[in-house]
Order: sequence, then structure tokens, then C-alpha cells
Amino acid sequence: MKLTDEQKRMLEGEDGPIIGMAMNYLVKYGEAMGAEKLIPVENVHTVFTIPMESSGRGEEVVNLLKMFGQLRVKATTTTHVGFMDFKKWREFGIDERRYELQASLVPVAASAGIQLTWTCAPEIVGNAPLKGQTCAWMESAAITYANGILGARTNREGAESTMPAAVTGLIPCFGNHITENRRGTILVDVEADLENLSDWGTLGYYGGDHAGLGVPVFRTRDIPTLEEAKELCAALATEGGVGMFHIVGITPEAPTVEAAFQGGMPKSRHTFTNKDKETVYKRLNICASPDVDIVMIGCPHATLTEIVEVAHLVEGKRISPNTQLWVCTTHSIRSYAEKLGYDKMIADAGGKIMADTCPCISQIEMARNKRYMTNSVKQAYYAPGQLGAQVHFANTRDCIEAALKGKRG
Repeated sequence: MKLTDEQKRMLEGEDGPIIGMAMNYLVKYGEAMGAEKLIPVENVHTVFTIPMESSGRGEEVVNLLKMFGQLRVKATTTTHVGFMDFKKWREFGIDERRYELQASLVPVAASAGIQLTWTCAPEIVGNAPLKGQTCAWMESAAITYANGILGARTNREGAESTMPAAVTGLIPCFGNHITENRRGTILVDVEADLENLSDWGTLGYYGGDHAGLGVPVFRTRDIPTLEEAKELCAALATEGGVGMFHIVGITPEAPTVEAAFQGGMPKSRHTFTNKDKETVYKRLNICASPDVDIVMIGCPHATLTEIVEVAHLVEGKRISPNTQLWVCTTHSIRSYAEKLGYDKMIADAGGKIMADTCPCISQIEMARNKRYMTNSVKQAYYAPGQLGAQVHFANTRDCIEAALKGKRG
């Protein structure tokens, strides 16, 4: 890699051993990926939490994060979803040792200038970089949103690269940071009716399935809401390896089909129909029983708008005694919901708002081997493998109806 004189000094440890170690990782990473240089990074979304208890490496990871936390970050830095609800950890079955390890990181993050957002959807808590901004984000749904909706530039990073990027202010230049790599590869004409966020999720599943590691371009008559776009992005990165996509007229660098393909031609053309939409619904519905043990809303994390919708759907009603309703979001959005009374509306009906995590990430025991219902393609896709769940997949209204009845239909 071609390093500047300043970068060479950083690599040699002249700015301290931690920076030297971080630079060593970034250089090796860049060389492995074929990057020619490092570029300044303006925005980082990283992990600053202990791993799942099953890993048995909690203290080791905490010590590593505390080491990086001795430095001030050089870019706006938010944190990925955590492994527990920091406020209601006992309620969701988290042990005290795990809580204390996580709590020990809070002052470290504050000192380093890291914003403890603990979310898989940084865009809903104010981290929304603009077109062309260089980012180093982890979380597949988030990086797809950054590239395809906001027009920012990030590869699919991990904890190993994002913390070094945060403390050095640098990231290797390859992949989505290079304009020609953002060119569309397949064209998808959308004929299906997209009436809710779950429908947009089926489009993402279809697009990811056909694009693989490519760049799908969607031509649709509908304009997604923030919530629908969030679900689309999560689904794109679930069935496929998509990290970049275009919606013609929505993605900042794709005002036209021609612009999305940078003057070239698509490798293949597809049409997403109502039949295709129903095929995705059927594929993700694997629970043979109509009974529902848990209804989960909020993957990626729910916005206040989604919480308001759930609150009004359950207002004055009671969740079935055989079913639990969990709405997953960030602690900041839950705080708004509490102040505005929506948390109480959900609680009065028997539901709970879970903050900063989700069942698949936290791996809480009470979520394992259940009959599970969700409005999220991503949660429906991963819950069987991560939780041993039998899954129902449906739109939000149908999910809440099932929570009230204790069964689907």
C-alpha cells in the first residue's frame, strides 16, 4: 500500500503503541483486500459491547475495548446493537456478571468520545451521513442503508476494522469506496403492490437472492418510508451479500436508470410480481402450528413511528396470556416512547419494549425454541438457526392480531 509520511510514522508507533497496532491491522487488511491506499474516514459505526455469554471471552473483549478507549476517536463514532437491555437486564434474564462487564465500558466510551447508541440502525438515532461521505460501518443492514439510501460510502466492516478506523481516522480504499464498484449489476422492475414494511422486506429478499454479491437496481412506482427502506436494506443483506443497491429516483447517485448503471447495461433483468412476493412469504413461514409464543417487532430497531403504530393497535386490549409481545428499539427511542405514553399503552396491554438489543443478538434463554412471529424478513430468516424458533412471518397488523389471540389467523 502507498502510505503517506504521516501514516508511516503512525504505523511505526510514533503516535503510541495502540495507534501503531491499529495501523498495522488496517495496512494488512487493506493489502489483503487489494487496496492501494488508506483514506480519511468521517463516520464509524462500531461495536462496544461484550460478546454473547456462550463465547466465554467477555473479560478479554472488555480489556481490548478499554485499551482502544484510552484514545479519543477521530471520527463520529456510534455503537452497534448490544447483547442486553441495559435498563431491564434482569427482566430479560441477563446475569449480573454480564451486566457489570457491560457497565464498565460506559465511562470508557464517554472518555473516548464514542456515542453509545447500541443500535443496528444508526440512521434512526441521528447518524445519517450524506452523499459521498466516507464511512466505516458494521452491520449489514446499516451499511446497505448508508450506501443505497443515503449515498454515503462504506464497505461491510467488522469490529476488527471499525475500532482501528475510529482511533486512526483511516480506512482502506476498496470496494464501495470506489465509484465504479457502485455500478448496478441487475435491474429489477417492481410490479408488486408494496403496502407495508414487510412487503418491502420481501422485495429485498428477492433482490438479494438474484443479485448475490452484486448491485441490484430497483425501478418502482412506490417511494419507501424510512421504516420501509430500513426493512428493504435488512432483507437485501439477508438472502444475498448485497452491500450496495439503487432505487431509481431515490438513491442520491441514481436519478435515472442510466445513472445507476453508470452508462452500462444490466447483466440481467427481473420483474418482481405479487406472485413473487407471496412466494417469499411462504418460504419464510415455517411454523406448522398456528400458535404463537412470542411476537417480535423491531428488526432492524423500531422507530418511534413503529412504536406508535403498535401502541394504537393494542390500546385498550390485552395480549394473550400464552403469548409475549416484544418491541425492540434503542434506549433513546424508548425514552421518547415513555415520555409520550406509548410505552405505557404497550405495557398496559401486556407487551414490553426491549432496548439496545434483540432476541437473536442477546440469545436470551426465554426466546429459545419458541413459536415465533415477526414482521421482519431478517428476524424470520435468522431466528430458526440462532434461537431454534419455528417462525411465522407477516405484516405488523397481523403480528399484533396474533399476539392478542395467541395464535395466527
